[in-house]
This record gives sequence, structure tokens and C-alpha cells, in this order.
Amino acid sequence: MLTGEDRGLAEFPHAHSRTIGLWIVAFVFGLMVLVVAVLGVASPLSLAVQQRHRELALLRAVGATPRQVRRMILVEAVLLSLVATALATLPSSYLGRWIFDRLVTGDVAAPPRCGSR
Repeated sequence: MLTGEDRGLAEFPHAHSRTIGLWIVAFVFGLMVLVVAVLGVASPLSLAVQQRHRELALLRAVGATPRQVRRMILVEAVLLSLVATALATLPSSYLGRWIFDRLVTGDVAAPPRCGSR
């Protein structure tokens, strides 16, 4: 007797194996996205700070405290991240749907039920 979330397996016994495969694909894809995001943010940010070394030294010479310089860099990084996130939201939703459709076509994921998308 199946109870709880397992009740769906009575009607779709193949759904469990698809779910495990989809979890593995999602986990690997999520890790790749995380690595790319960290490298994609850390590298340009460190390069920008290095290129602005003279400017930051000038700010320190005219009386800016290290805390003020760090805060300035942090605020710039946060504002840039917000703009980049806003610009990436729309294309990523379409790309996510496209990838999901390819997973359904490749029989890795179960097709969505009516009205779930």
C-alpha cells in the first residue's frame, strides 16, 4: 500500500527513476552555475580593484579611511550585481524552459501536467 507522496507511483511507476535522474542533472548543473558565477564575479571584481589601485591610493592620501574605501567597493559591487541580476532574469527564464523541454524530449524528466506551467 502506497501512502503520502508515494501514491503517485501507483499510477506512474516509472516516475521515481526519472526523478532521481533529474535530481542528478539539476545538482550537476547547479554546481556548474555556482562555479561560473563565483569565477564570473570574483575575477572581474578583483581586476577592477587592481586597476583602480592608484585611485584608491589617492582616496587614502586625501583622508579616506580603509573602512570607507571598502564600503565604496562593496556598494559598487552590490549595485553592479543588482543590475546584472535584473538583466539576466528574463533570458534565464526562457533558457530554463528551453532546457526543461530538452530534458522532457530526451525522456530524462516527466512532462508537466496540464495547468502546471
